Amino acid sequence: LLLAVCHATGRSFLGRAVLPGQTLILSNDDTQANLDAALALVVRACGLSESEKLLVRVRVVVVSLLGLDGPKAFTANVKGEVVETDLLYALQDATSEMNSLSCLVLDTARQFAGGPTNDETVMKLLIGGATEFAATRQCYVVIPHHTGKANYRDATRDMYAASGSAAISDNSRFVLLLMAVTW
Repeated sequence: LLLAVCHATGRSFLGRAVLPGQTLILSNDDTQANLDAALALVVRACGLSESEKLLVRVRVVVVSLLGLDGPKAFTANVKGEVVETDLLYALQDATSEMNSLSCLVLDTARQFAGGPTNDETVMKLLIGGATEFAATRQCYVVIPHHTGKANYRDATRDMYAASGSAAISDNSRFVLLLMAVTW
């Protein structure tokens, strides 16, 4: 949500410049009311001006997919075989009129995968679909995912900190690990 606000307003994100534009956040985890409330908290915490708040209203689209029909994952299990769904094409259709799309967020990997996140085929299809969407729409895709237990126990801080399949880090452009810091 903070990244989306930064894209909307042109503010930097974690000290890095971002291109102004639209962000679409799709959640298979949270209700619309919770997403709207969380965005409102982020907007308030950022201390935005009225003109910046207007930019957020226009450029940040947050949608809960809970209870909606249609494809919600990049894969499905058909007779014991992992197959690709039409989610990529549904996303392309749904965003066709978003002319300044900078970022698509698919929250979370577990929900958009359509199968176990430790399954190599499932994760390759998830990341492959996200990569194709990014290339077609000239934007980038963020897929939040949980870290593994080893990350905490062994203080793992590299790209393999994510739980599940190695395909996550092997096929992603980069992995940004957000974590609590002990000073």
